[in-house]
Amino acid sequence: MKRINNLKELSNEFLKWKNKVNKVNRYYESKLLDLLYDNCELFGYEIPKRSNFFRGRIFDIEEVVSTNNQYEEWRNDTLTNFQGYSKNDSGAPPAKYAIENRLNGKGISYLYTCKDVNTVVYELRPTINEKISIAEFVAKKDLLFADLTNFKANQMERDMESQLLTDLLRKIAEEFSIPHNIGHNYSFTQYLAGHFANMGFDGIIFKSSLDSKGENYVFFNPKDCEAIRSDLYIVNGISITHNPIARQDIKYYDE
Repeated sequence: MKRINNLKELSNEFLKWKNKVNKVNRYYESKLLDLLYDNCELFGYEIPKRSNFFRGRIFDIEEVVSTNNQYEEWRNDTLTNFQGYSKNDSGAPPAKYAIENRLNGKGISYLYTCKDVNTVVYELRPTINEKISIAEFVAKKDLLFADLTNFKANQMERDMESQLLTDLLRKIAEEFSIPHNIGHNYSFTQYLAGHFANMGFDGIIFKSSLDSKGENYVFFNPKDCEAIRSDLYIVNGISITHNPIARQDIKYYDE
């Protein structure tokens, strides 16, 4: 298979790759895959055992209690580490209940976490006065993630192949961070996640699309993490900033 020689060819091939997977052939293999597989050690990130992560769910009291007596018992139990949802209910859903998401298909259970509580709240897109249960997880062993937030540019851009890899990783990172709405086609990002798993990575790190300073950590195997506590939070306010934008600055991601 002919290799990519410059950044323009890479951009054209990437767009073709995305459109093929989304609209024609879910198993289409682009020549760009060789670039990823041949250089995967350049974007690996080691996560030490006992590293901390956070995951949240909008809290619904009716999922926890069904009678007044149960409510009083729950309300007065201040000793448990799980003040919000329980250990089991704080984690990833069982595979049979897993719905289609950004990186996983229906029936495939991934654990979506963030590195801090603030990003968790942003990612949930809550309304004012909503209650949130946020659980803290720890990694049960040393892990290796594909890092799509730091491309080691100074090391990688010394030759054309390194420049191509850096540009490819940036394009993939953008795909993972694009805000997705209900009904969005997740085929391409799910396909990419599958290949990162095949490369031997335990998960993926990518920028949050809702918190400019936040990062998402997705675990391919939810059992690599363990919930150790959960706490309840209330959303007091939501802050959004905005600026005018020119029509020419709008990207058409599905073109």
